[in-house]
Amino acid sequence: MMKQIHLCLLVLVLAFGSVSAATKRLSFHHSMHTYTSADGRYQIFREEFPFGGPAVDNLETFSFYCWVRVDLPPQQGDKAVILSRGGFQELFIDNEGRLSFRFQGDNPDNFMAKSLPLGRWTFVAVSFSTGKQSVTMFINDEATEIPSAQALSPISPAAAGAPLIVGQGQDHQSPFDGAVAYIYWSNEELTPERAKELYANPPEEVAERLAVEGTHPKRLGIYPLKALSEVPAFPDDDFRNATPTDELAITLAQDEYEPGAVALQSTGDEELDLVTIKFIQPVNADGVALPDGAVDLKYVKCWFQAGTGWYDISPYAHHKALVPELLLNDPELVTVDLVNGTQYVKLGGVDGKRAMSLTAHTRDNNGHYPTSEFDIRDAETLQPFGLYGNRIQELFVTVHAPAGTEPGDYLGSLEFWSEGELLATLRLKVTVLPFQLATPRLARDLDAPFLPSVYYLSGIHPDGESNLNPYHRNEAQVAAELKDLAAHGITYALNDQLQVAWNDLELFRKMLRMRKAAGMADRPLLLLGPEANFGRFFDTSEENLAAVREMATAILQVVEEELGHREVYFYGVDEAQAEGIAAQKPFWDIVHELGGKMFVSDNSKDALPVHQPGDLLDLVIRRLEPSRELTALRHANGGLLMAYGIPQSGPENPEVFRRNYGLALWQLDYDGFATYCYASNMGCPWNDFDHIDFRDHNFVYPTTDGVIDTLAWEGYREAVDDIRYASTLALAIRENPNHPQAAEAKAFLETMDPSQADLDALRTQIIAWILKLQTATP
Repeated sequence: MMKQIHLCLLVLVLAFGSVSAATKRLSFHHSMHTYTSADGRYQIFREEFPFGGPAVDNLETFSFYCWVRVDLPPQQGDKAVILSRGGFQELFIDNEGRLSFRFQGDNPDNFMAKSLPLGRWTFVAVSFSTGKQSVTMFINDEATEIPSAQALSPISPAAAGAPLIVGQGQDHQSPFDGAVAYIYWSNEELTPERAKELYANPPEEVAERLAVEGTHPKRLGIYPLKALSEVPAFPDDDFRNATPTDELAITLAQDEYEPGAVALQSTGDEELDLVTIKFIQPVNADGVALPDGAVDLKYVKCWFQAGTGWYDISPYAHHKALVPELLLNDPELVTVDLVNGTQYVKLGGVDGKRAMSLTAHTRDNNGHYPTSEFDIRDAETLQPFGLYGNRIQELFVTVHAPAGTEPGDYLGSLEFWSEGELLATLRLKVTVLPFQLATPRLARDLDAPFLPSVYYLSGIHPDGESNLNPYHRNEAQVAAELKDLAAHGITYALNDQLQVAWNDLELFRKMLRMRKAAGMADRPLLLLGPEANFGRFFDTSEENLAAVREMATAILQVVEEELGHREVYFYGVDEAQAEGIAAQKPFWDIVHELGGKMFVSDNSKDALPVHQPGDLLDLVIRRLEPSRELTALRHANGGLLMAYGIPQSGPENPEVFRRNYGLALWQLDYDGFATYCYASNMGCPWNDFDHIDFRDHNFVYPTTDGVIDTLAWEGYREAVDDIRYASTLALAIRENPNHPQAAEAKAFLETMDPSQADLDALRTQIIAWILKLQTATP
């Protein structure tokens, strides 16, 4: 029988939520320090225990064991102390996540083993022997004997009686985020046989907790994914031979949204039903949490799209392409039969009982889909998901750091549970950079705005009916869309309210107010509707010219009253060819006379609109291959040039939108972009198979109460953010011209190749340059 000094306890060192009734505290504890975090989500216990009774009397050999659950590893460069005694012994997690034991006799010595899994109870033991000049570390039923790098000295008598501190170091630093149960100390060596016996037969108090929280290997594998990859992740992809991850790291600036993604797959052949995700809000070292709503979780839904899905907008309606696209709270909003190729959208919300087929080849309702009949709504909160037949589920994580967020590292986690069992834990590390992103600026003129835009067709319909058709939205739907546009950086979205209700200037006024309240830019204002010279096309009769003058005067007056300016761009004939340019001049002269401006789209081979003088045609939105020659020509003519159709919305690939609308355009001196379209349905906006000429042009999918975002829409936002990062660096160069690396940073910005580079790596380089230029100039 081993001679024992009795010290056993069950204590949660860091527990989220309330303290379990099963928690036991020693009646002879020396002191307890307790505080509750600012958000009330958890309590932190720091306990210090004298040994009581006899001191350790074998100064050359001892052992101890306990059960440990690591919830969060230490922050980079730090350690997390599990147990500490007298400054001469520490059991801790080092800054690389490895279980380590530190012994200090005459000289310090560290003994390191392998990393512990997150969120799992693990049996940990240490056996020390000066006779063997080694430490044996046990993790579950595996033993590792680690020789000392130097001579081990016996414990001094004074140190032998030192108190045990749980959950932090002797200096009350390096706190441990997790739980410790049943600490047991002995004066004798722990043999591998005895360690295996202890592991297999935990104490009753521990066994009760293990029965609830589990100890067996993870049943859910978590695998890293590139959030906005040009390579789609499909349900049948098999990640089980890939390297799993315990951490998702996201770096972002203040006033930015940034995505991350992981793939979830059962580690065996079993099916996992009703998997729920418990989110632990990230906090920094001072206990300050990111704001509520800063982290958004969505499931990526794969479904069938027509013909050229992922790549183009041609339908080939009888060919079905499986693509990942929708970002959902309810993974069952759309049900997809991968074998038979059928799919349905649920009607009536999360508990809806009706469904609508999304593969029918008929065009019905003439694009009119009142939500009283077609009630498509995502769940308000993240719903459970299932993993069946070894299929994966992609999880999309978006983090938002509002302006003014304190920079630094924030640590949180995602816990995956099923039927009361913790399946896996994913550490979420958010790094907020010490600068705020600038608004998009022109490469050639940092005092002028770059204009991120999109053809936005929605308007408030006078009858107030909720509809899936963009031209027939109600006020609540439009408010949700404007919020979504602003959050994605598309603050100059074209305004089509007058197309919906041409003669209703009060609804137009309301739209202007709603846009401003949502955070949309108010100058310049790009107006659609009715398209083609106020709907007058090429008819320059006196009657039409008078009508244009009257309406333009009224519109400009409303804009000036609401926004304080008359920098309003009116739309000419869409994609007019050469013969149509001169015919529109009388209309354009009237608009200019009144203080307004004109713009058109252009997909002509000869780019004739680009050649027009800027005082006749102020802005051209040009399709086809972008080039510096076109921007140089346009700017020499005194006008602005934006891009569209590279591609139109419709393809689901997020990489193509980020690459084609981001840094490449900025570097070529474009003034902005505005592709078609935020949401435009050719029939039913949810059915890609009901039109013979085109697929639906959707960045988002309309719902009863707003929209559902897509991967491509997130790629469009990243294009804006890439330009914001470049603008931030360009401003830093201008503000620090005497910095020793300013010239080098400027050369980098001018010679980078966003058409070929890995855009994530390029973003990292831009961040590094911004941080360098923030340092003080010698």
